[in-house]
Amino acid sequence: MDALTATKTIYRDLLAIMRKNEQGILDDLDSEFLHDFRVAIRRTRSGLDMIKNVLEPKISTRFKEEFRFLGKITGPMRDLDVYLLMEDDYKVRLPDHLQKGLSY
Repeated sequence: MDALTATKTIYRDLLAIMRKNEQGILDDLDSEFLHDFRVAIRRTRSGLDMIKNVLEPKISTRFKEEFRFLGKITGPMRDLDVYLLMEDDYKVRLPDHLQKGLSY
């Protein structure tokens, strides 16, 4: 298999992972959908740096920009997911007098 064919195969698989998780993100079913989506984005971006000579520079640049954008817009939501998953752990680390101020 040549490099271009291998690249296309890998990126089709990564795109399939993103698409598989997209509806779960939109429906807010579970934070793992966004996590898996972002992992696929990171792998895509990392791979683009490794295959500079396989894709035409114009195509590579476009993909880098698009996947950087996806990473940027999904980052804050993932940060919030992680915070919410860890919220109780964060609270118990605080002194008692500060925990009371966090009651809802």
